[in-house]
Amino acid sequence: MRTKLLYIIILLSNFCYSQNKIDKEKALLTIATTKNLVVADTLFNTFVSQGIFKDRKEYKAYATTKFNEYYSKGDTINTLYTFKTLGLDWARNGRFDSILKVKPIAPLLTTNVPIALRATTKSVLSHCLFYINTNPKKAIAYSDESIQLFEKTNDSSYYDWANAHALRVDNATISNNFSNIIPHAFSAMKLYKYQKNDEKLNDFHSSLSVSYSLNGLYKPAKTLRDESILYNKKIKNYPTLVIDYLNAALDEKLQGNYTSQQEYLDKALANAALLNIDHYTFLCYHGYVVFASQQDKAALASTYFEKIKEIFPKFKNSVFHKILFLEVQAYHQYALKNYDAAEKFALEKLKLSESFNSKEILQEAHELLALIYTASGQTVKAKEQDYFVLKYLNDTKENSLKNQLVYYQTIYETEKRDLTIKNQQVNIALLDAENKVKNQWLFFGGLGLLAVFAFVWVIRSRNFARKKQKLQENFTQDILNTQEEERGRVAKELHDGVGQQLMLLTRRSKNYNDPMLENLAKDTLDTVRTISQGLHPIVLERLGFTAAVEDLVSTIDENSDIFFTSDIENIDTFITKDQALHLYRIIQETLHNTLKHANANTVFLTITKEKNTILIRIKDDGKGFEYSKKIASSKSLGMKSLLERTKIINAKLNIDSQLNRGTNTSIKVVL
Repeated sequence: MRTKLLYIIILLSNFCYSQNKIDKEKALLTIATTKNLVVADTLFNTFVSQGIFKDRKEYKAYATTKFNEYYSKGDTINTLYTFKTLGLDWARNGRFDSILKVKPIAPLLTTNVPIALRATTKSVLSHCLFYINTNPKKAIAYSDESIQLFEKTNDSSYYDWANAHALRVDNATISNNFSNIIPHAFSAMKLYKYQKNDEKLNDFHSSLSVSYSLNGLYKPAKTLRDESILYNKKIKNYPTLVIDYLNAALDEKLQGNYTSQQEYLDKALANAALLNIDHYTFLCYHGYVVFASQQDKAALASTYFEKIKEIFPKFKNSVFHKILFLEVQAYHQYALKNYDAAEKFALEKLKLSESFNSKEILQEAHELLALIYTASGQTVKAKEQDYFVLKYLNDTKENSLKNQLVYYQTIYETEKRDLTIKNQQVNIALLDAENKVKNQWLFFGGLGLLAVFAFVWVIRSRNFARKKQKLQENFTQDILNTQEEERGRVAKELHDGVGQQLMLLTRRSKNYNDPMLENLAKDTLDTVRTISQGLHPIVLERLGFTAAVEDLVSTIDENSDIFFTSDIENIDTFITKDQALHLYRIIQETLHNTLKHANANTVFLTITKEKNTILIRIKDDGKGFEYSKKIASSKSLGMKSLLERTKIINAKLNIDSQLNRGTNTSIKVVL
């Protein structure tokens, strides 16, 4: 029975390919050249959504047409690619032999064909021959050749590489050659995992669990089967769930757990009902009839026999289903104590089973006959059947023990190999860590030296910048001091020289009794005095800072439309001569800027002393300006000279100005 279910698992496997393009031929070739089945299925669904293919049936029909066309034209490469997508479908539909008899594929596999394509084609051929069961040896030969070719490509993304290993597992299971199962099983699972083909991996787990069960490895079989059941529940893969539950029921029977056996049969039937496919329902009914007959439950056996009897005509052309139905008939008659009828059906089953090439099915046929002969009192015949059964059991037991030893030895060797690899990886990791530490020392050492050089460079640059700034400040201050000295000299020259001469000219002009000449001389004298006062305020030296500022404000107020308001304390005794001069110049420059640029209506000036600080404020209601931009872009010395003068006397200058909101200038001098 186990082998029967394995065939069903194999038939459930998909062997489809897909990809992406614009027209049908390009889409077909893209599908055919895809290595990974998961990608192929995604691309096929994309083509369907784009309307290139209506469904898989249309795709297969078109692929068949192109296969014939490529073969007739001698286009070997495209012929093999299209065969890759069609071969298994032909095998399932019984057309494989007839098609390949007219258009043989094997002669096309010359060395001119790329290795990967030859490997893929041989994998497809091996599966086709295996499924139609006409030449198992040739199927295995193709499979081995395919694996060898794929190993040369060293490309784990090929789905057919994994499939070739999976076929070797299926063949080894049916031939009960467990020594060949483990290496191929591990290779297939590794490739499926690499390809992220979870569906095929779980189908393979289900198939491999059968191999383990046949060799008495019930625990690893249950582990794989439980993984398969969990995954297939998640994706609602009811066909595989039915098979998994039926296999689980067989395992429980072999271990004497009949209650669990019936529970798994119930689960299998429940999932078959969701499928509503007669084939799976047939398998479940078969399981119930055998179970009920062996447990002496004739009524239950009859119930399920009537159900399976209704749907059997749909499978009358299937040898596999005929064997199962003959077995059901024999068990049903056995349950009803009709041993002659039971013997008749059992013998028919034995005869048909001999052509099926399965030791397990033959063993089950002899077990059934022995059971019938024992119940009917035919001791001699029962012993004859027991002889065959014992022979199969001894062979199976011997093989099972050997196979279990192979399994655990393989597991041991695998774990040993993995441990060796792990130790090597650890050693490599340690060497990498040591190299990493060395590299880190070199890196951070170099980085440290670079940081030291950078620090020294930054310190030197800052010191250089400070010295440069200091020199620039000293230079600016020297310019201002020289400017003041020059202004004083020029003002003195104007006052003592030109001024005295103009005064003499004014007096003498009165003797000529010429009013024009007299006024011109007087105006010229006033202009010279104004220029002299501007260059160097004589009033600052004679009357002091406070009086000089008041005179400055009065003069500007008389000669402009601006309304001035001032509140000036006498601070002459608290500041030095240099401070007085620079403060006067700052106020003078600020007021002149207001006159020239601010368009102000009012100006408010205050000079106050608060404790040990003198505070000067000049506020206007003019148009204002952006101070930061002005100081950065100014080409004149006016604004910058204000800053330099405040530095000279250790004062602080603050200018707060906004567009259309006036300007507020403050100077703070700490005494």
